[in-house]
Amino acid sequence: MSEEHKKINVKHRSRDEWDKDSKGYILIRCNGEEKFIEVRMMSYEKEVLADYYGEHPEDIYYEIIRDGHITKLQHAAYLGSELQKAYIALKKGLKYVQDDDLEF
Repeated sequence: MSEEHKKINVKHRSRDEWDKDSKGYILIRCNGEEKFIEVRMMSYEKEVLADYYGEHPEDIYYEIIRDGHITKLQHAAYLGSELQKAYIALKKGLKYVQDDDLEF
């Protein structure tokens, strides 16, 4: 590996650094019985904007982004990360809790 590039030691981020997406927030859960991931898009006024469900993270996040529910890159990265975690939990029979690490 070349020594000419920057090496950045990434530290654990604080929740205070989170930049809210103006469109709203995301609720994610696994439906183990039906074997799919459920995503609910919510406004900050607690109004349901849309419900999505599917088996694969990419299918879900492409649809959510296409529908305009994500306006911040940080929010898109979060959505992709949480959907992948939910997918792994579903496939491995693990408990999924949004914002928590998976326990193997």
